Amino acid sequence: MKTRRAFGIGFIVMACLGIFACGTGNEESDGPGLTGSDDGQLFNQAISAATTRPKTIVSYYSLPDNPLFSTTVDFTYTCKPKPCTFKCNLDSAGWTKCARTGITYTDLTEGPHQFQVKAGKNGVWDKTPYIFSWDVVLGVGSWTPTSTTNAPSARSYHTAVWTGSEMIVWGGGSDLDTGARYDPTADSWTNIWATNPPHGRIYHTAVWDTANAQMIVWGGEYYDTSTVYLNTGGIYKPSANTWTATSTTNAPIGRTDHTMVWTGSKVIVWGGSNNGRKNDGGIYDPVANSWTATNTANAPAGRAWHSAVWASGLATPVMIVWGGYVSGTTNTGAMYDPAGNSWTTTSTTNAPSARYWHSAVWTGSKMIVWGGRDYDISNTGAQYDPSGNSWTPTSTINAAAARQKHPAVWVSGLATPLMMVWGGETSSTGLRSGGGYDPVGDTWTIMETPHAPEARYGHSMVSTGNKIIVWGGTYGMTYNNGGVYTP
Repeated sequence: MKTRRAFGIGFIVMACLGIFACGTGNEESDGPGLTGSDDGQLFNQAISAATTRPKTIVSYYSLPDNPLFSTTVDFTYTCKPKPCTFKCNLDSAGWTKCARTGITYTDLTEGPHQFQVKAGKNGVWDKTPYIFSWDVVLGVGSWTPTSTTNAPSARSYHTAVWTGSEMIVWGGGSDLDTGARYDPTADSWTNIWATNPPHGRIYHTAVWDTANAQMIVWGGEYYDTSTVYLNTGGIYKPSANTWTATSTTNAPIGRTDHTMVWTGSKVIVWGGSNNGRKNDGGIYDPVANSWTATNTANAPAGRAWHSAVWASGLATPVMIVWGGYVSGTTNTGAMYDPAGNSWTTTSTTNAPSARYWHSAVWTGSKMIVWGGRDYDISNTGAQYDPSGNSWTPTSTINAAAARQKHPAVWVSGLATPLMMVWGGETSSTGLRSGGGYDPVGDTWTIMETPHAPEARYGHSMVSTGNKIIVWGGTYGMTYNNGGVYTP
């Protein structure tokens, strides 16, 4: 008789597993197994196992940014208890079966979108599908790829300067001493094969000497049997295709992660690292090929990964140093007057939060600091008015996504001049998005993304006056391509 009762229960259980609906089940339970000696308990457990309602779980890491500057999006998901089947619904178009591992949507239109997914098990579906809403913003402007014919080898953490008609790329990568000139009008490259270039290096700086039509490179590091910090540099003159070494007499100690600005007649190098953060620097005169030390009295604390701009529109032009990493992040800074060889501290009232790996540009009357990181990666910033020694926060409405290790340039030749940022990274993810910030209107414009270069950081970016040129960088691979963006 006991065997016959077990057979009867088994028959009912199999029926429940088949075409009969035997109950709603427990939405949160994984469902017990067919164990126990009591026939009634065995029956209830079997029914529960057959009808347990699954719970849909979507991977947090697969969720897109909002807004998303791309026409493609991926979602990954799973369920509890496993295994399950899944149905997906994009923009209320209707539920359709989707793969168990995830789904990719392409060719999304600009505007709002909503994704829904629900897990099913034995014909029983999650009552509360997972829902995620976001906006696709394609932005304005257009990208044109840079030619790769005769382009320099792929590299990152190199330098680039704008001459007025060409972009010159040099160094970076695996301590390279090579480079090339890019003409955006002809979309063509001319390699620099000049003799006696500076030693190959990375994390160096470069400026365009407008007075003498030449590029000045200085500092950085290369790796031999250990890291070698450089206090050497070179002057490259495109018209003659020649290099001339910069003097090392009275030059600052070799360093990396420093800043360098062009004053209109001289170069100022400051800060950086060489077995400790430096608060010294030097003024380099390219005509005399000579160095003069910057004053350290009242100078900011030694730092690296900071920013510096040359404030040329003031009655007394100054170099403004801000932020960076001291023994921790800082939101301090100072103005350096090379004529008086003196420092003036910048206010911290209403200043941006402490950060490094941020960007800064000079507008002609103000410095704009943006992005970077402290504990978190930021999409905040502020305008600094050196005349009033005061800060005004930048808007975050429609701002570019938070990022670090990004370049920024001032594009002065537009009807509405803009600070433009592009690329960089957030956590360990490279970005291919960017934005233009209007400091007068305190507004952001999102840059067109679908045709932009691949996501990257450690790249270079220059302003031509009314366009920007992005080149090189790394994320997943190292690139020798780029793009010209027309706002």
